[in-house]
Amino acid sequence: MKQSSLSRAIMGLSLRLVDLVKKTDQLSLYRLLKRTQWLPTTELEAMQTERLRQILVHAYEQVPWYTNLFKEIKFNPYDLRKPDEISVIPVLTKRLARENSKLLRAANRQDYAPRPGKTSGSTGEPLVFDRDRTSHSVVWASNWRAFSVVGYVPGEPVVSLWGGMLMPNVTPRAHELYFRLMGVTQLPAYHLSDESMGKYVTAIENTCKSSYMYSYASAAYLFARYLLKCGRNDITFKAIFTTAEVLSPAERKVIEEGLNSPVFDTYGNNEATLTAFECEKRNGLHYSMELAHLEVLNEKDENCGPGETGRLIATSLTNYAMPFIRYDTGDLGSVSDGPCSCGRGLKRINEVFGRTRDFVMTPSGRQVHGAFFNHFAPFYETRWVGRWYVRQEAIDHITVTIYPVGPPSHADTERMRGLLTQALGDGIFVDIVIDSDPNVTPGGKQKVIESFVDIGNQEK
Repeated sequence: MKQSSLSRAIMGLSLRLVDLVKKTDQLSLYRLLKRTQWLPTTELEAMQTERLRQILVHAYEQVPWYTNLFKEIKFNPYDLRKPDEISVIPVLTKRLARENSKLLRAANRQDYAPRPGKTSGSTGEPLVFDRDRTSHSVVWASNWRAFSVVGYVPGEPVVSLWGGMLMPNVTPRAHELYFRLMGVTQLPAYHLSDESMGKYVTAIENTCKSSYMYSYASAAYLFARYLLKCGRNDITFKAIFTTAEVLSPAERKVIEEGLNSPVFDTYGNNEATLTAFECEKRNGLHYSMELAHLEVLNEKDENCGPGETGRLIATSLTNYAMPFIRYDTGDLGSVSDGPCSCGRGLKRINEVFGRTRDFVMTPSGRQVHGAFFNHFAPFYETRWVGRWYVRQEAIDHITVTIYPVGPPSHADTERMRGLLTQALGDGIFVDIVIDSDPNVTPGGKQKVIESFVDIGNQEK
C-alpha cells in the first residue's frame, strides 16, 4: 500500500511538471471532464449554450473575420438563446480557414497564451492554426477521460502506436521528455515492418507490460496481424484505444484476438476541439459537449434528424485565440438523441465515416502509414502545388499525382521524387505526374492515399 501511494504521488508530480513546462492545464481539465460527463444532458446543454454565446461574443468583439461577417448577416451574438440560432452563420471550410487565417486570429490572442497547432491532414492539406492554453490542454485531458472508462489513472503506462518520426532517425527530444513524464512509450506508426514490430514486442515485454495502448486503428490492426502470424498470444493490454481512422468490426475483431485485449474507439478534431470516446457499453461515441457544439448537416446545409448521417460541423467552445465557428470537420456521421445506459449525460455520435487512410507497402514488407504523406513538407511548402493524390497499384511502384495552382517546376518534382525515394527506399519507384482533375469520392471528399496492394497476399 505504501508503495502504491508513493507511486501515485510520483505520477502526480510528473504530470504537474509536464503542465508547468508545457504551460498547460491537462490534469485539472481532466479532473473537471471526468466529473461533468455524469451531469444530466439538460445541464450539459445549458452549459454548452452559455459557452457558445460567450465564444460568439468574443469572436464578434476580437476576431476580424467574425466582426465583419456578423455585421454583414446581421447576427447578434449577445442575444443568443438557442444553439440552432447559429444556423445563419456560413459554414467554415478548411480552405476558407487556411486562406483567411490572419483574419481568424483574435486581436487579443496573446492574452490566451497561443501556440501553433496543426491538423492531421487526413484530406491531404494540413491546416496551421493558433490554439489557446485550454484548447491545447484538451488533447491529453480528453484522452485520459476516454482511457478512464476502463479504470485508467493518468500517469499509468501507455504504449503509443501513433505518430512518430516521419523521416528515419529524426526524433523530437522535447516530445520524448513529455511522453516519458506522462508514462507514455512511443512506438512510431509511420513505418511498420516485421523487423520494427518485432522490436516493439521486445519493448513491450521489457517496459510496458500490464499497460494500455493508444494507436492508429490501422496500425493496431497490422500489429495484431503480425502477432497472429507469429503465433504470439502473450502480448496483452488492459485496453486498447484506437484513433485517427474508422475502426471496422473486422479490424476490431482481429485486434482483440491478436492482442488479447478489449478495444475502445476514440475520435478527435483538434481545430474544433471536438473529441469523442466509446464507453463501456460500446454503443456509439460520447462527444465532448463541454468543449464543442456539434451539428450534423446534409448537402443543403440543413440540420439532419436524430440518427441521420450528414457532415459533422463543430464549433470550438474553448479556443479564444482563434475561434473556429461552424467548422466543417470533413467527416460524416450521425448523432443519437437517446440516453446511454452507462449513465453519462454526454450525447453520442453513432458512427464516424471518412477518416480511413491506407498504408503503402514496400517490397521488403515494410508498411508506411498514410500519415507520412499527409505530413510530407514539400507538398505544402511548394507554392504551385494545390492538391495531391498517392496511389499504389504494385508493390514496387507508387504514383503521386499533383494538381497545380500555378506553373509546375520540374526541379521541384525531382526534389520531391528524391526525398520520397530516400524515405521509402526498399526498391519502390516513385512516379510524379501533373493533372488538373482532383480525385474525389462520391461523397465529395478527396481521396489522397489509396493502396491496391493486398497486404495479406504479400505476407510469407
